[in-house]
Amino acid sequence: MNIPKRTRRPFATAFIAILSLFATVAVSYAQSNATLSGLISSTGPLSPAFTSDNETYTATAPPGSDTVTVTPTATEAGATITVNGIAVPSGTPSGPISLNFGNNIISTTVVSADTTATKTYTLTVARNGPIRVANTATFNLNSVSGNTFTVFSAYPVTDVDKLVITISGEHGFPNGLGLITNVTFAGQPLTPAIKLENGQTAYREGVVGIYYLDNPSQFGESGDVVFTNNGSWNSFAASAMSLVGTAPGVGNTNFSQTIIPSTSSSVSVNTSTEFNIVIAATVNGVGNTATQPTAAAPQTSVLSWRKTPANFWCAGGSGYQFIQGLASATSTFTYASTNAVSNLSASFGVAVPTLAWDLDGAVPGAGGAGAPSGNWDALSPNWNPSFEGTGSGFPWINGRMATFAAGTDATGTYTVTMDGTRDITGLNFEEGEVTITGGSALRLSGFSVLNAAAGISATVVPPLSQDATGRRLTKAGPGRVTLVGNSSYTGDTTVAPGGGTLVLSGTNSAATGGMILNGGVTRFESPASINGTARNVTVNAGGAVEFGPAFGAASIPGAMANRIATTSTG
Repeated sequence: MNIPKRTRRPFATAFIAILSLFATVAVSYAQSNATLSGLISSTGPLSPAFTSDNETYTATAPPGSDTVTVTPTATEAGATITVNGIAVPSGTPSGPISLNFGNNIISTTVVSADTTATKTYTLTVARNGPIRVANTATFNLNSVSGNTFTVFSAYPVTDVDKLVITISGEHGFPNGLGLITNVTFAGQPLTPAIKLENGQTAYREGVVGIYYLDNPSQFGESGDVVFTNNGSWNSFAASAMSLVGTAPGVGNTNFSQTIIPSTSSSVSVNTSTEFNIVIAATVNGVGNTATQPTAAAPQTSVLSWRKTPANFWCAGGSGYQFIQGLASATSTFTYASTNAVSNLSASFGVAVPTLAWDLDGAVPGAGGAGAPSGNWDALSPNWNPSFEGTGSGFPWINGRMATFAAGTDATGTYTVTMDGTRDITGLNFEEGEVTITGGSALRLSGFSVLNAAAGISATVVPPLSQDATGRRLTKAGPGRVTLVGNSSYTGDTTVAPGGGTLVLSGTNSAATGGMILNGGVTRFESPASINGTARNVTVNAGGAVEFGPAFGAASIPGAMANRIATTSTG
């Protein structure tokens, strides 16, 4: 049937109106859409997998990564995007975002085209550092009888490279001085990083000490921790911390005291490398007013103890914190009331991290079929935070001690070829016969150690330079290390008791500072190895010097007579 146009017009008009309404709604929705259709991190997959509705994600940076980029894509055109407050076009990567060790929060905010809607996506990127606290434990005793106490029985130290014990206590002032006689693990004495006892300062009853033992598992996978004092103590508390990823020894130490009522006590130390752990302990005493101390943020509290009954003297605490970069790290303990007096805090200082040479990542050992030759450059992941070689491989991180090598399989002869300059806090030779060659310099970025185990011989061809005036170097361990390059660091060179052999074969190979030979043998291969400097050499009891064939018949050439002061030829 043929319908006149005038009868169709109302239907057409209504249909067009409906279409217009849908179009208006669609445009309105598009303009107010503040979601992302995609979010990509340069670290790799997000957890959970991305969806527009979910706003919270996590990711882990690959070993050696110190930056990350994210690529956000808006669902609808016209929306604006910022990443950590900086505008980023949809579908393009952000600029590099620096990653600190630990958790890093990256916020991506989307604003709709009509500015009526906003949505923020949060990505937490974890950057793992080489130091971690594997285990902790605490002990306290309110009433002391005797002087020897097993504070931790069968304490486990598997895969631990440093055991730390803190002691906080009260002695019977004025009946006797409180002294820490020793702390042992499996019968082996720990080294005091710092201890403060009555008579050193004005803090009277309080005694605090922080002790450590490197590589404790060499004495057993577990062992008793025993504390011995001089018998004048009334009460004490102890804490244990197991560290993984640290080099031998400690860095700086410090202490502070407060002898007036206070609600807190703080102690600070200066860090010396890129990544550090700072351990602190405190004691509070004098009068019947001791209140319980707690390690304040950013520390992680380990020990928080008060002697009971509550009106008795003595309370103790301990904690640790991670610090990135060169900084003054402050450890603070807070107290339960303003009656806290005679607060004494001590800091363990800095545990310097190390990386072990390793060509095969998480496979135990160093790889290379016993002779792991390879390149020491900025990108190759040939370093492992695990001494056993069971962790993920890292590119070199400046400021570490370099250990050669991971595990125990690198028993052959191998060469490590550098490029450029690498910052170090020491070289630790444990396996095989290694030669470090190439590159411009190994730059000392702290007071550094050359350590060589018994039966090990190592040769270092690149010169040793420094990142600041006065960097010092100590030769330790019974093995042999030869320095070939013409070094330029200006601090003293010391050979420790039992320090094996240090061979200097280049001009200025031990740089321009003084030499203090307290042990071992120091061998000068030619007059150039000493005459090229203005240093003085002191040979103390236990130390000895040798001279290579280039010196001829004279044991100490006349040109060197005013350079060497021999208190004992050893």
